[in-house]
Amino acid sequence: MMKLSTMKKVVATVDKKWRSPLAEFILERWGFDRHSVFYWRASANFIFMFQHHGKKYYLRFNDSCERNLTMIKEELKLYKLNLSFTIECTIDQ
Repeated sequence: MMKLSTMKKVVATVDKKWRSPLAEFILERWGFDRHSVFYWRASANFIFMFQHHGKKYYLRFNDSCERNLTMIKEELKLYKLNLSFTIECTIDQ
C-alpha cells in the first residue's frame, strides 16, 4: 500500500476539475489529447484517464520510492500473463 505522504504529494497537484500538470508532464513522452487527462484514483498506484487520438487510455504510475525496477518488471510479467486469459462472467437479470 502506498504511503499517505506520497499520496498527498501527488493528489495535491490535482485541481478542482480533476486535472494535474504532473500527469500531463508524464504523458508528454507518449502524447495525449489536450484537456483529456483526469485524475481517477490513488491506492497502490495513481490512475489517470486520458485520450490519445480520441481513444481512451489509463496512465498508471507511482513514486520511485514505492517500487524498485525489479518489482515493476515482475508486475509487468503478471500483466502480460493476464492478457492470455479470457475471463467469463454471468450477470443475473
